Formats: sequence, structure tokens, C-alpha cells
Amino acid sequence: MESRCALPVARDLLESKLEGILSLKRTKGDQKPSEVKKVLQKAAWENLLVVRSKESLNQILQEIARIRSDVCPRLSIENGHDLSAGLELKNLLLVGEIVANAGLKRTESRGSHYREDYPERDDSNWQQCITVRKINGRMQLDTLNVDDQWKRDEAELGWWG
Repeated sequence: MESRCALPVARDLLESKLEGILSLKRTKGDQKPSEVKKVLQKAAWENLLVVRSKESLNQILQEIARIRSDVCPRLSIENGHDLSAGLELKNLLLVGEIVANAGLKRTESRGSHYREDYPERDDSNWQQCITVRKINGRMQLDTLNVDDQWKRDEAELGWWG
């Protein structure tokens, strides 16, 4: 039985993703992706978890940039496990960059986002969501205001209330 994708995917997008995988597969450096992933995870643990600050968020962004520029070109992909770890590393670098940049943009503390340099919740300036888009190959963060007409409805919020 043949399965079909419910949503069409642009051929050029598929081809560019395949080329990215093949390019990664050809790397023959001296850095194992699984070891680099551990370095990234340690840096994220120290700078991106519960308590954040401008300094810690900038530190993780610097580490991400260093890994991308100095380490990723030297990855060693020898087998399927390395390839999988390399792809995961690439995704973790992107997610880390998004979270750190969004954390820098939100100059308040709210929910699980705690900024030690902005310890208070700031409803007057931050009744908005942060959006992330890729524009011309670059990350762009914007804000989207919460609807002023929206009111807390206990039935709608359920256990969150």
C-alpha cells in the first residue's frame, strides 16, 4: 500500500534539505557530533535554563556562533549514528539561538522565563507574544500584541486559572 504525504512540499525545498544532508555526510574532520552536542548542552544548561540574564543569553549565543564557525566545519561523519547526531546538533544550534534571542527580546520575567536583570512581570509593555521568522535567510524576531478584548475566562483556561 502506497502512502502519500497529506501536504505538498516544494521540490526545491526537498532538494536543498537533501543537499544539506549529503554535505554533512561528506565531512571528515576531527570532531564527533555527539561530543559537540555535549558541549552545547552544557553551555545551554549553564546559560539558558531557569535563571537568565542579558549576560548569560549573550554567552550562549557566542558559544553557538563559535560552534557553528569553528567546530561544525570539522565534524566527522563516519556512519549513520554520526549523521543523525550531526543533524540533531544543527537543529539544537538553531533552537538554542531562537530561545536565546527571544529571551533577550523579552525584558521581563513571565512564567518559566525568568530574567534576573528584569525580575518583575511587565504587563504594561509585554502583553504580547514574540514571533520568529526566517526572512532572506536571517532570523527575524517581532512581537504580536495580545488582543485587548480578550478576557480571562476560567472555563476557557481550565486548570491554568
